[in-house]
Amino acid sequence: MRKPYKPLAMELQYPRPMLSKKPRLPDPDAIALPPIGDDPAYQAALVELVALERRRAEIEQRRKTRQGKAARGKDGPQRAGEGARFAGRRHRRPTDPIDDIKAADEEEFQVLRPAIAETTRRLDDMHGDLSLAACQKVQPQYATALRAALQAMIDLNAALEAAGAVRAMLRARGYSVLGTQLPSGFPPAATALGDLAAVGASQSWFWKKMPTDHGLI
Repeated sequence: MRKPYKPLAMELQYPRPMLSKKPRLPDPDAIALPPIGDDPAYQAALVELVALERRRAEIEQRRKTRQGKAARGKDGPQRAGEGARFAGRRHRRPTDPIDDIKAADEEEFQVLRPAIAETTRRLDDMHGDLSLAACQKVQPQYATALRAALQAMIDLNAALEAAGAVRAMLRARGYSVLGTQLPSGFPPAATALGDLAAVGASQSWFWKKMPTDHGLI
């Protein structure tokens, strides 16, 4: 026996009649929500992180340069005049490549890396907080779309059942159902959704359970 159609008003207390006109769906482009990068605090932290990463890259390049100089000083003599050229600068900064490498290591591992880790943590926290606020802001529009999807599932199931009932009526009255006139090629994905009222026994029911459990409908 064909089950009676149950409108969504009975299933979800959502007042929309069976096979109603297409509901007004939310337009994502009309939602006033700026990109996350426009948030001043997030933008400042991101700029800070980029600067720290740039400085770390400079330190790494400096280390490689000094390591090359240290290797040349160990494996062979300096080029002619090189020592004299830099001798006058020793009072301003250390010229020993090993000392410079140690200074680079100290800046990277004691200053830059901890600062990068802390700034990244702050960015992650801000990203999570801003994402939560954004999701809460658009939740009404999202819920509207989900309700429309649930109504469409009910309407689709009712339409497929009605089509099947017509074919069954012909057979019951002794007729053959001719595929050339009444094709039966319903989309498998559509029929797999099943009846939303079939508790625990249809894909549409399980899909409905998700937004219901999250309080969206």
